[in-house]
Amino acid sequence: MTEATFKHIAPNLREKARTTALTFGVDESQAEDLAQDVMLKLWMMREDLDRYRSLDSLVIVMARHLATDNHRKKRFAPLNVEAYRVSNSTSPLEQLEEIENDQWLTQRLQTLPTRQHSVLMMRQVEHRTYQEIASLLGIAETSARSLIARARKSLFEEYKKRM
Repeated sequence: MTEATFKHIAPNLREKARTTALTFGVDESQAEDLAQDVMLKLWMMREDLDRYRSLDSLVIVMARHLATDNHRKKRFAPLNVEAYRVSNSTSPLEQLEEIENDQWLTQRLQTLPTRQHSVLMMRQVEHRTYQEIASLLGIAETSARSLIARARKSLFEEYKKRM
C-alpha cells in the first residue's frame, strides 16, 4: 500500500478503532490512545496491508485485542547503539563512559509509553516532519508535537536526575 493511500484511509480506520475500543468498555481518553496505537501498528504494517480482504475487520480485531490487553505494555527491542557509535574517545575511561551513557539512554527509551517512543522514533530516526507524523496517525499536528515534546521532556528530566 502506498503512503498516499494510507493517508487517505487513515482517518476512517482511526475512527473505527476508537469506536471499537469504546464498545469494549474503554473510556474516551483510553479509546483515543488505543486508536493511535492501532494506527501506529497499521503504519508499521503498511507494506503488507494489501493482503487483507477487509482493513475494517483488521482494525476491529486489533482494537479489540488492545482493549482486552489494555494492561499489557509493549517492550521494545534494545537499540544496537554499538553499530551507530562514532567514537572520538581516546581513553578506555571515556569509552566506558560512552557505553554506560548509551545503555542508560536505551533503558530510558524503553520506559517511554508506546506512543511517545514510536512518535519519537518517527521524528528522530525516520526524519519525518510533524505534519507527516500527524497525517499518518490521523491526529492533529499539535498532538504530534506534544507527544514528541513529552517524550523529550521525560528523557531530559531523567537526565537531570542522573547528573
